[in-house]
Amino acid sequence: MKQKTLLKAIMIFISFFFLHALISPVFGALVSRIFLSLYLIFFFRNNLFRSFKKINFKELLKYLIIFFCTMLFVKVLNSIIFSIFNIVPTNQLNHEQNIIKNPVSAILSTCLLAPLYEEILLRLNFRDSFKSKISFIIITGCLFGFLHLLSATNISELIYCIPYAILGMTLSYIYGNSDNISYSIIIHALNNLIEVILVLIGGTI
Repeated sequence: MKQKTLLKAIMIFISFFFLHALISPVFGALVSRIFLSLYLIFFFRNNLFRSFKKINFKELLKYLIIFFCTMLFVKVLNSIIFSIFNIVPTNQLNHEQNIIKNPVSAILSTCLLAPLYEEILLRLNFRDSFKSKISFIIITGCLFGFLHLLSATNISELIYCIPYAILGMTLSYIYGNSDNISYSIIIHALNNLIEVILVLIGGTI
């Protein structure tokens, strides 16, 4: 690991959650996510601009196929976990309820803001902190999984860290391999859009 860049990445990571805790109770989740997305865009604006300028749609399609194959595997894994533990992550339940109650806000937050700030914060922010691509993929992927279970109300939910981490590691692989953060942002956004549509159609992911 590169200590200076890692320290900077950790400071940005901590400041993000500090600002979220400060702003969210006052202005609400949506406004705080808009502000925090702009906050991260300010730090990484040059990299983001270059990445979106360099999009190769053939390459993007390749990574899209890789991700959605992984997603299908994760869906099967989730079904197996549910059949054994008979529990659904609190994060997923809250997510589904928010989509049904506030579809417009949920679409904006889930399909645009979340993919943007999660990919910047967890992947773009930490990429230069690791000398090894493997370390970057595993650590940021596991962090992605852990953060999606912060709202867990039962210790049994922690088993879902595995499927979340697999998706996180796949997104980290896509960015690490392509060196283009726009790919993981776009793919993450498409994945969330599909989830939102499934909830609106059938009431569950």
